[in-house]
Amino acid sequence: MFAKIASRLTRIREAARFRSVPQQIVDLFTHKLRLNIAPYDYYAFEFYKSDKTWDEKSRYVGRHGSVYWPFENNALRYNALFTNKYIEKLLLKGAGLPTARLLAIVGDNGDIRGREELDEFLRHLRRDVVLKPVSGTHGKKVLVVSRSGNDLLAGGKPCTERDVWDHVSGDLARGFLVEERLTNAPEIAALYPSSLNTFRVVTIKTLDKRWCLAAAYLRVGAGGNVVDNIAAGGILVRVDADGRTCSAHRNGRSLEVHPDSGAPLVGVRLAGYRPACDLALEASRKLGFVGTIGWDIAATDLGPVIVEANLWWTPSFQAALGGAISDELAVSLPKHPPFKRWDRSMMHPKFDRRRRPN
Repeated sequence: MFAKIASRLTRIREAARFRSVPQQIVDLFTHKLRLNIAPYDYYAFEFYKSDKTWDEKSRYVGRHGSVYWPFENNALRYNALFTNKYIEKLLLKGAGLPTARLLAIVGDNGDIRGREELDEFLRHLRRDVVLKPVSGTHGKKVLVVSRSGNDLLAGGKPCTERDVWDHVSGDLARGFLVEERLTNAPEIAALYPSSLNTFRVVTIKTLDKRWCLAAAYLRVGAGGNVVDNIAAGGILVRVDADGRTCSAHRNGRSLEVHPDSGAPLVGVRLAGYRPACDLALEASRKLGFVGTIGWDIAATDLGPVIVEANLWWTPSFQAALGGAISDELAVSLPKHPPFKRWDRSMMHPKFDRRRRPN
């Protein structure tokens, strides 16, 4: 609680360089009336600066509401399909979509339930695998395990079977998927080889049932991490329509080269960009019962592969890339006035907990 208060006070102090505190108060009320934007998003998108018009600001999708709010069309009854990674994997396979090969499930209801079974699995391991929580987020508790001769490595560092067991044993009720590790195409692996670097491709369905590309960018790991999540210190790399990287951002700062690998992050041609976008649109059409999806797609030597589908994608990337609602989308999505009550059965679960269905 105290950390949240401190964070908000820091935001207010940063904004005070552009707008006084009384002006910010007026702004918050005005932005709510004109854009249906909550205070969190006003500060996250730096709307206190004078570098955006009202029309430009209206194209941002807010975390807690906005003029265009596609999350309303993601029914809560479908939540488990995308938050349980095992169910999600079955869904993707059933739709004929490429996804990482599932080797085993560790947990109380899985193939591997105890330490002896896990030790036996690891002793026969001959390929790199990824252990990820069945219902995890932001890359937390993801473990990459490989074998070098007779030794095990976790995240590239020596480990033992006991270390792997300790990693999973406290969360067996939730369980872990064991997937075959994907390998990036060479030009993406060269940016940072320690993690699988993925494209985040956001798609939105319009009122006439067409799926459109709202945003697409590359996420690149950093700092020794084996995941590329922005929340874990990853780098957001902007890619133009031709598949060439044009800017890179980390924690609000621009980068030209990767801080760890030294590889250039700007001006790099990524052949896997367009196929990743095409796969996201194809997959969205096959899962047309929802209204918006944030796809994590790896560009590999064998083509694009879906790593995850996120029904509740995080809108924070817009701080670096700009609003996600294009002119095409703006004329094909409903506008929402301030203080409008959302459909109780068709809501982002964190929008307003008091309005969640029973």
